[in-house]
Amino acid sequence: MYSRLKRFAFRRFKKAETNLHELNYLFWECTTRCNLNCIHCGSDCSKDSNYQDMPLEDFLNALDIKFSCEGYVGEYETRVRDTPFFCRAGINIGSILIDGSISACPNIDRSFIQGNIYKDNFYHVWQNQFTPFRDRKWTSKGRCADCKDYRNCQGNGFHNWHGEKEEVLVCHKAKLDHKKTASLEAVS
Repeated sequence: MYSRLKRFAFRRFKKAETNLHELNYLFWECTTRCNLNCIHCGSDCSKDSNYQDMPLEDFLNALDIKFSCEGYVGEYETRVRDTPFFCRAGINIGSILIDGSISACPNIDRSFIQGNIYKDNFYHVWQNQFTPFRDRKWTSKGRCADCKDYRNCQGNGFHNWHGEKEEVLVCHKAKLDHKKTASLEAVS
């Protein structure tokens, strides 16, 4: 009886999700020139292609997409978000992980763990710890140290800091600036 009830409930859930059809993931094939090292995408891309890379402008114009905390994108901020970039990890977002660890977002490096519910009071930890999230001056190092956009970015999203935290893993603005420079040079 219980399994029949579970299956019935799940069918109702699937129907509701189908009617809602909220877009949670969007795969963007921006190039067919792949390094062929990926095993997850299932694409049939090859190193050489007759297709040119899709310009970022075309993608941004195609959909009204809003980024969340993926990272700062410089001049594109107002085009991809309703409000400017703000990584809210440890500011408005906290999490309790499977082992009881207290952190901000569950997708950030485990070195950011602030405590554990099995030995610490969550509210106390939230109110009195989370310093690396609330005072982000420590992120002003590596490529971020001399960045003219640091005040707006503050070191990108926390999921882009790992291990010893000496360098941000990804700078979306730098990637976009590089792509823009390459495109301009190709036109010249």
